[in-house]
Amino acid sequence: MIIMTRPVCRRCLQRSPAAGCMLGYRCSKAHGSDWGRHSKYKVLQLLGQGCFGKVAKCKNRVTKEVVAMKVMKKNQNANYFFIEELKMLQRISQLDPDTFNLIKFIEHFEFDGHQCMAFQILDRSVEDQMKKQSKFSLSEIRPMTKQLLVALLGLKTIGVMHTDIKSDNIMLVDQEKHPFKVKLIDFGVAMERVEVKQGMQLQPVAFRSPEVSLGLPLSEAVDMWSLACCLIFWYWKDQGFTCCSQFDQVTRLVSFLGTPSEEMLNEGLLKFPHMSFILPRHLEDIIKNHKVFETGPEFKDREAFCDLLKKMFELDPYKRITPAEALLHPYITMEHLPHGDGYSQAAKDLMSVAETDYFSLQRHNFPVALKLTYPTPLLWGQRRMDRVCLLRASQMWMDGVLPEGRGGGERKHDLV
Repeated sequence: MIIMTRPVCRRCLQRSPAAGCMLGYRCSKAHGSDWGRHSKYKVLQLLGQGCFGKVAKCKNRVTKEVVAMKVMKKNQNANYFFIEELKMLQRISQLDPDTFNLIKFIEHFEFDGHQCMAFQILDRSVEDQMKKQSKFSLSEIRPMTKQLLVALLGLKTIGVMHTDIKSDNIMLVDQEKHPFKVKLIDFGVAMERVEVKQGMQLQPVAFRSPEVSLGLPLSEAVDMWSLACCLIFWYWKDQGFTCCSQFDQVTRLVSFLGTPSEEMLNEGLLKFPHMSFILPRHLEDIIKNHKVFETGPEFKDREAFCDLLKKMFELDPYKRITPAEALLHPYITMEHLPHGDGYSQAAKDLMSVAETDYFSLQRHNFPVALKLTYPTPLLWGQRRMDRVCLLRASQMWMDGVLPEGRGGGERKHDLV
């Protein structure tokens, strides 16, 4: 008779890491495993691994829900990043994950010294999709852009900077059933804005904003820059600022967009004295010469796309377009597209996944929303979505760009 003093795999009876185990933490083969008091989870498949742990597809034995389980390694560094990520996940839990297109965090627990976090299961990363699809059209990029702008709008509301926006961290929810519906994931290096100090080296080099590279004051605008890098990569299939070092990154940046102003260079903590000798290669020429235009609507669409990119690639972070402003840009609203032609209709059909069910976020409901009491707030607690997200995230109402409404003593706008 075999006496088991610890939870083990029911089929192979292994109690220690072994060759062939999916996770290597005890036995986690596809035929199932018991995880202490959380033995309700059955490991189905290894999805990936990184520096600090592995991710497995698991099934809840009770609810039958399939989740993505992040299992951290047992070391000090992994434990530190787990604590930081958990703190950030708890902070962003103030936001409704479906409305703001953020990964849904389910629970966390410890098993045999390994910290585990359960997340909603998603389909694949945009990076993986590009390996199958090569490039995305403007009509395919648009719904992903809008959803990510809504995500940045929500994060800006609660003062959070993601700092790691790239194609690997943007997940397709279910590409077959809901094409180009996406969610933003991985808050392991996200930071609260109040904790960010000038001179910090944030973001992957290829997606790094000029204010980070030059040592300027930092804000949520760094994420808008990274998103712009994603957009041009999805359309052009060339990471415009891909490089091996920070100096190379700044050189590539200048070759695309020109030299930053003297004021920016003087304010920065980092200096690059030879950068002004690089001749700029205009972003507009790159986009418009990418391929032959096929239709009038597509030509107008590329002009709108290029205009949005230029505003997202604004070197001065104080002048860079905000998420709320970008959501009103013609490329997102499609106001520049004619009605009735095939290109425009196909583009509008793809945008269905980017629609929101939340009343005060729907632009066409704006006149009615001003007269009504708002529904249950998306922010848990006293702060409301309409009062915080749509007011603090944009300064447009201060310039008289948006109409003004008075309800409950505050201005309210619906931007999406």
